[in-house]
Amino acid sequence: MKEWLKNSWYAVAQVSELTAPEMKGKALKKTVMRQNLALFIDGDGKYAAVNDVCPHMGASLSLGCVRDGQLVCPYHQFTFGSDGHCKSVPSIINGGKIPANALIDSYPVVEKYGLIWVFLGDTLEAQRIPIVTVPEFEMPEFHRLYHEVVWRGSVRPMLENLIDFTHFSYLHAQTFGHGDFPFRDNYKVNKNKYEVSCTVKVKINPKGWFFPPMPEAGENPDVTVFCRFHLPTVVVNDFSIGKYKDVTLFTFTPRDENETLIRMYGCRNYDKEPTTDESLKNLGERILKEDQGVIESCMPEVLPQLVGIPVDRYLLAARGLYDQFLKAGNSVEPHVRPTNRGFSLTVLPSPVRRENPSFGRAWGRKEAEGQKKKS
Repeated sequence: MKEWLKNSWYAVAQVSELTAPEMKGKALKKTVMRQNLALFIDGDGKYAAVNDVCPHMGASLSLGCVRDGQLVCPYHQFTFGSDGHCKSVPSIINGGKIPANALIDSYPVVEKYGLIWVFLGDTLEAQRIPIVTVPEFEMPEFHRLYHEVVWRGSVRPMLENLIDFTHFSYLHAQTFGHGDFPFRDNYKVNKNKYEVSCTVKVKINPKGWFFPPMPEAGENPDVTVFCRFHLPTVVVNDFSIGKYKDVTLFTFTPRDENETLIRMYGCRNYDKEPTTDESLKNLGERILKEDQGVIESCMPEVLPQLVGIPVDRYLLAARGLYDQFLKAGNSVEPHVRPTNRGFSLTVLPSPVRRENPSFGRAWGRKEAEGQKKKS
């Protein structure tokens, strides 16, 4: 948890999960970095995400219901809006006031690419990391394909596996990597405040060739790959040859120290038949199986430092950007609280704390006490 990043956008759910008919009048519980979130649709039809702990007695709000666009606690019917403010308490009568500290953290939410993205932090809007942009998802000629898996292990080895394209030739020689043409080329890395990218040429194993046949390209043609790492845990791999393009958006959402949800959202401008969807899913699953055993064995945290070689310059630049953001005060660790049940929960600061100083100060004291106990 020391390496989890706050003040970042995370893909928390598919839109279809929250809008399904069976979710009417209900909240959807999701866990990100040990933070329990309650997602619901508010009175304006907008998606909302709040901390899933009622400030009255600590009950899970997602066990309650959504009534008139407000989240109702199952325990004592405290009712909360998407802004984190308590709107009503049935047991308060005769003009009594709702306590000023009856607030919950509420996080900014954006719908993009069919996913619900939640900003887990309290950074001012103008200073927030932007959500990654993938133009192909907005183009009608591209066909979408969604898939997800859950892996055991910490998030960074999984993330860096997708950034490290040089292992394709070796680990994936039986699927789509071409073992006879290992990657050794020089290439340039581009960097900005939130993203690292590069463009390389690779060979694809004929057995794993996923583009339409291209005899005009000759034997063993080069495929261009535009690779991007975007903070906090997003990778975009864009494979293209000639007029054909296959782009995949990967999001890595750590649930806890040992479990990470990997979403793979692809789009392509060729062969849009369902049978191709299935064959691409099958190829993807075979590739991931090759990765899984190795990645789940990775324990970089026990080493004094990781060794890099020149061909790793993209990976090293991405690692550097991640570490830079982490060291700039964006670690989740100070916000992880122990429970009396032997596990920890995270409650990250939200804009509600900025807008309500007494609420923010109360959380600040709680976190300071926790840090004092740890030291």
